[in-house]
Amino acid sequence: MHKFKLILISDENFSVEDIPFIKWALANGLDRFHLRKKEANQELVNTLLAEFSEAERTKISVHYHHANETVLSLKVGLHFSLDHLNKFTTANEIKATPKIARINSYSIHRWQELQEIPDYVDYVFISPVFPSISKPGYSNENLLLSSRLVLQETQIEVIALGGIQSTQLTELQALGFAGAAILGAVWKAKDPYESMLHFFQSRRI
Repeated sequence: MHKFKLILISDENFSVEDIPFIKWALANGLDRFHLRKKEANQELVNTLLAEFSEAERTKISVHYHHANETVLSLKVGLHFSLDHLNKFTTANEIKATPKIARINSYSIHRWQELQEIPDYVDYVFISPVFPSISKPGYSNENLLLSSRLVLQETQIEVIALGGIQSTQLTELQALGFAGAAILGAVWKAKDPYESMLHFFQSRRI
């Protein structure tokens, strides 16, 4: 059985001041960090990535800034949103997209979309599994209800995203998810370090 992955996604307010926390998390059990700053310019993204060591960057994936030459040269992972790609790319083009990073991942919101992403994908986020913490009112209870059957049939590593709390990891593992992606439970916590520790401890149960 593969280790249940814990992935932390940045919020839009992520800044240089938050980097010591990410370094601590990566050193203490976080499997990957996703840098997602849709509105940031290339210079800011490059500045943030430059704060990490080469070894740390092997555990980082970047959203949206895929054409940034500096991002590509740092050999970080790349994460794609299927919804975003569908706005300007055909389904056939998405399916045939070449692998341009060591680690490639996608975000989807319906189980049927597992058939629409490239075959080489390393893992996929599906959301919202639980009502979102960072986006109040955003939920889809049908995802969780049908997850066990789908996860038994797919060979793709599926990471649960949306409203994830540390107390839910046991349930997600039992259903067959390959990991959990965390956002609001950490960034909206009074103490992100304490919140992250709860996730590390819950995974070991």
